[in-house]
Amino acid sequence: MSKQSEVKAPPCCASPEQDAIGRSRARDEEEEEEEEAPAETGKVKRRKKEFAWMDSDDEASGSDEEEREEAPPKEERKQSSRKEDSDVEERRRETSDSEEPAQSVPNCAAEVQSLGQMMRLMESWQRQRGRILRLPMAELSQVCQACARVKYFDSQSFADIIAAVKVHLRSYVQLKADDVGGVLSGLADVNAYDKEVFDLAASAMNRTAGHLQRPARKVILDAFKKVNHRSNSLREMSEHEAKARYDERCSEVAASWQRPGSTSTTWRGFG
Repeated sequence: MSKQSEVKAPPCCASPEQDAIGRSRARDEEEEEEEEAPAETGKVKRRKKEFAWMDSDDEASGSDEEEREEAPPKEERKQSSRKEDSDVEERRRETSDSEEPAQSVPNCAAEVQSLGQMMRLMESWQRQRGRILRLPMAELSQVCQACARVKYFDSQSFADIIAAVKVHLRSYVQLKADDVGGVLSGLADVNAYDKEVFDLAASAMNRTAGHLQRPARKVILDAFKKVNHRSNSLREMSEHEAKARYDERCSEVAASWQRPGSTSTTWRGFG
C-alpha cells in the first residue's frame, strides 16, 4: 500500500489556452521592460543634465570665487597707493615745515641773501602804505645793495625807492657818501638808472668833494661811469680821484727801488 501511494503522478501538459496566456504575459512583461528602460534612460539623461547644470553652476561659482580672490590684490594696490600718497603728503608737510624758517620775512634789507627773501620783504613793505617812502637814506642804501646782490627788480618797488631817494637828496641835510654811493651803485647794477637821481647826487656830493674818502668817491664815480652819466658837478670829484691815483702810483714806484735786492737806476757819477 505504501509503495503504491509513493508513486508520482505523471506531469500534465499545458493546454493551448494556457500557452497563449503565458505568451501574452511574456509579451506584456517585455513591453513593460521596454517602457521602463526609456524612462530610466530619460532619468539618466535628466540626471546628467542636472549634473551638467550643477557643474556649470559650480564652474560659474568657481570663476566668481576666483574673481573674488583676484579682487583683493586690486584693493591691496589701492591701499598701497593710498599709503604712498599719504607718505608723500607727510614728506611734503615735513619739507614745508622745515622750509618755514627759510621763508620768513627778513627784518631788514641787510639780512637778504636770496631773491625769495627780497620778494617777501618788498611785498610786506608794499602792504604797509608809505613804508618805503619813509625809509632813511642808510636803509635805502641797504635796499639798493640787496637788490643788486640778488638781482631783484620790480618797477613799482623801485618807483617808491627812487622817490624816497630824491626826497633825501633834495634836502639840506648832509648825507653820508657811503649811503649815496650804495644807492647809486645799486641802481646802476640793476639797470634802474634815473637821470634826476644822479644829477641830484652829483650836486650833493660836489659840496663835500674835498672831504670824501677815496673808497666812497671811487664807488660813486664808478656808478656814474657804468650808466654813462656825465655832469659838470663831477669835475672836482674826478680831479680829486685822478690826483689820488697819481699819488698812489708814485708811492708804488718810489717804494719799488727801495725793496731789498732791487737795482737802482740813479746815476751816481764817477766818484
